[in-house]
Amino acid sequence: MELGIKMSLYIVKKTPIGIFLNEDPDELINSMALPREEVEALNEDHDYELGDTIDAYCYLARDNKLKVTTKPPLVENGEIGILKCVEANNNGAFLHLGYDKDVLLPFNEQFQDIKVGDEVMVGIYTDKTGRLCATQKLKKFLRADSPYSVGDTITGMIYDVKYDMGAFVAVDRKYFGMILSNELMPNMKPGYELTGRVTKVREDGKVNITVNKRVDFQMDEDSVKIYDLLKYNDGFLPYNDKSNSDTIRRVFMMSKKAFKRSVGRLYKEKKIEIVDKGIRLVEESTREED
Repeated sequence: MELGIKMSLYIVKKTPIGIFLNEDPDELINSMALPREEVEALNEDHDYELGDTIDAYCYLARDNKLKVTTKPPLVENGEIGILKCVEANNNGAFLHLGYDKDVLLPFNEQFQDIKVGDEVMVGIYTDKTGRLCATQKLKKFLRADSPYSVGDTITGMIYDVKYDMGAFVAVDRKYFGMILSNELMPNMKPGYELTGRVTKVREDGKVNITVNKRVDFQMDEDSVKIYDLLKYNDGFLPYNDKSNSDTIRRVFMMSKKAFKRSVGRLYKEKKIEIVDKGIRLVEESTREED
């Protein structure tokens, strides 16, 4: 049985204190006990019978015995996430995975010294001994065979940012993805979770991502954001199409291209006027006269 991933296991035995699960519906040897309270928590109105299946996770407990639970680990095997260091010794750092036994982040899988209390972004995998292990070397951990096509919506987590290139994203926490530098926003830092859209599937299997929605929808939202900021700032903002791209990104949390597009829309709708030093709201009475 693989550790730390969701599996559909068969009920092979029922007892007053719990049920026993196994990958093989006809195999009782080496089956694992799932406490009755966990079964009841799944569905109080359902009476599970022999041969039924339950989604569960296997893990090694402190006594190194294989156990089963319906509770997922904080980071599943084959994915990345952020875990807290609860112990550091000569073997490496031990990170809390959500079970009574913590997962080891060995020294040779670390990029920096890890101290108790640190929150660390890691990938979880099975080592040569069959145990769960953690690594900070995420590039070797992620895969380039995602099932996504251009236009598909994805979720992911940023694991690295290089401002001259962009943000590196773990799509579904296990596939390579990237947001190009011209779409970087100040809040995009390692650990940031996002929903985006695939704009390109590259020859190497990695995907390019945009966090912008389709232009027609995004322009509406961006236009409202600029309009609200104008009202909040007494009808004037000292920014226009000559403003620095980084400044636009920092102030409005959008690219300069999106800013120019939305300002153009507000101008066409006669809600603003463009002046030398910025943009200004057009008074309601003036618009009504037009």
